[in-house]
Amino acid sequence: MLSFELDCGRSVYLSRIEYNRTYGGLYAGSPNEKYNNTLIENARSRTHRPAFVVPPKIDNSEPEHPTLPPIEMIAEVWCNDPISPEWMGSHLAIIWYREAWENESLREVVQDGIGGVDWDNVAVDFDW
Repeated sequence: MLSFELDCGRSVYLSRIEYNRTYGGLYAGSPNEKYNNTLIENARSRTHRPAFVVPPKIDNSEPEHPTLPPIEMIAEVWCNDPISPEWMGSHLAIIWYREAWENESLREVVQDGIGGVDWDNVAVDFDW
């Protein structure tokens, strides 16, 4: 089981990872703000946990066609420690967009994507 230490000090465990080409379904035309928002909402809808989107770095070099980074990642993670003590644990789906990679391990890619998440402010508690 892969575990990760977040910058906030929480240890979380990876239960699912998804990798997609951001514009893999765009066969003609160019992206725009509405299309990008639809992509992000579609990513949220594919998760099995409450979702948080790490704000993506958008390329606005063509203002009519803002572009997200080429890779969409979704990590579903959980923590043994709840946010509120009356619960048993906490969990979250984290969505982020990044440049392609070749020489990084999956562990490095996930750590880079989720490491800065402020767990206590975005994760949701659960009971087993």
